[in-house]
Amino acid sequence: MDNKEIISRYLREKDNEDVIIALLQEQKTTLENSFTLNNEDLSLIIKLAKNSKGQIKYLTLSTLSKIKLSMDAKNFYELCRIAADSLKNKEGDIRRAASIIIKNLNASMIIIPFINKARNASEAEINLFYESFRNLFIKSYLSFYNGSDPDIRKSILRSLAVMLPRFYDMAKFWDDNDEMSMANKIREEISKGIQHGNRD
Repeated sequence: MDNKEIISRYLREKDNEDVIIALLQEQKTTLENSFTLNNEDLSLIIKLAKNSKGQIKYLTLSTLSKIKLSMDAKNFYELCRIAADSLKNKEGDIRRAASIIIKNLNASMIIIPFINKARNASEAEINLFYESFRNLFIKSYLSFYNGSDPDIRKSILRSLAVMLPRFYDMAKFWDDNDEMSMANKIREEISKGIQHGNRD
């Protein structure tokens, strides 16, 4: 049974948890950073991340954090959704893996215009990249202000700080006063954290 079959069986039947954990642990220790997956395989890993919890979710997110992001708009959208949801998880390992994914997503925003131009991407596909990143920031913003656990809020704020310059530039470009106000509020929160020694 190959890796894709192992993952597909888990998603269907949830009866091979030990096997899937062993596979993911092996990948965690042997895979180098920035390895590449085709869009189909990446979609399967993303589906596993969406439909798992605990150790399996952490190990899957850890794998995703090492993947060199493909410029497939639908996968980018799903990664943004998973990262936003995982960033508010009660388990610290899951939040840390999500924060690495967010750093990768943020970094990829720099090269998206060039890649899309080279691929002659449609306007709808280009917009999906930007809307996905925008929604990642907004969901994280809402999680930060609606949350009460100080450790979770600190994790979220660190990721918001990573995304802040890119999000602010986008809000300024679109002349969106509400989103510029959100960015400024997060800038103030970061400043307060630095002043009180709360930012790691």
